[in-house]
Amino acid sequence: MTAPAPAAVRVVQVSRDDGFATNAWPQGKLCVTTTGRVFQGFNRGSAHVSADKAPVVAWSDDVGETWSAPAPIGTLEPHARGTDCWALGVDADDVLWAIVRGRGATNAVGDTAHTLWSSADAGLSWSRRLELPPEQDGFVPELFHDLCLADGRMVSGYHFAGSSRLGFVFFDPSDPVGTLEVVDVVPDGGPAGEHCEPTFAWDASAARIVGGLRSQAPGIPTQFFELRTDGTGFARWPAPDTVPFSPLPVAVRGDVFAAATGERFTTGEVTLWLGTRTAFDARGVSGWTQRELARALAAPVAGSSEAGVPALAFVGDALLVTWSAESAEGSSVVCAARLEPASKDAAPRSV
Repeated sequence: MTAPAPAAVRVVQVSRDDGFATNAWPQGKLCVTTTGRVFQGFNRGSAHVSADKAPVVAWSDDVGETWSAPAPIGTLEPHARGTDCWALGVDADDVLWAIVRGRGATNAVGDTAHTLWSSADAGLSWSRRLELPPEQDGFVPELFHDLCLADGRMVSGYHFAGSSRLGFVFFDPSDPVGTLEVVDVVPDGGPAGEHCEPTFAWDASAARIVGGLRSQAPGIPTQFFELRTDGTGFARWPAPDTVPFSPLPVAVRGDVFAAATGERFTTGEVTLWLGTRTAFDARGVSGWTQRELARALAAPVAGSSEAGVPALAFVGDALLVTWSAESAEGSSVVCAARLEPASKDAAPRSV
């Protein structure tokens, strides 16, 4: 497969204009079923942090051209800082899995919790499966990010807000309670948030998980990583570009690798990188091409930004890219664009 052609990009809106000011954070929540249905999760509420924030999911059966109305993920419960979801995935039987955070006033155990949910009917109803470990010094992880099927097991990544600790959880979807495994890959001991928010994909050709890491600490580069499905072999290296506070989603199809960044505070520039397996495995900065997809921020912001935070997925031969766009008054929407491969007989197009 050749990389998607550099066609002009037309953006469509995934979220609805339904009275919620905040519709944001598609990162780690874009997944595709065996039939080609695309699910996109995001969080919506009245503000960046709000008691009414709630996780929802929308779906598309035409590779991102049109989207359903959003439906709730899990069961809403009152929390001081709302309820949100940062990890959504689908297993081999097209069952949806989500990790929902009930966000209390602090990250203390008993105040905030991360709960695993599943849906066997395309997100119409959800079943609570278990509350997730780990803990550290009486606190739960800040977030679990991304959730994908890797060699028969579901995997999600976590980090702690006040620590450099980073790790992954694995479980068999047939028995999540009995098979849950927690693997730390970076111990505590470095700067808090040194690397966080792992966002990743399953690379079946090499039987490994590949992804990206952002940093919460100044001066530390954005990084690629790889990991075996038994939790060993974790390695990381600098990505071709560093974008402060941007997640780095990765998608793989054959020997084509795609990654994306989103600048969150000045321009909101969403950038797509396209490369090959050779470029990724070389662990260097060469062999990648970049193109700007959108400007997702209307004006610079001083506080928390909803802009950027992209997600990627191959749907057949097309590459679907989603991100958050923020208006000058602070409201935000979730957007999507599709890139077709250059090898198609028809002219390249995007939605």
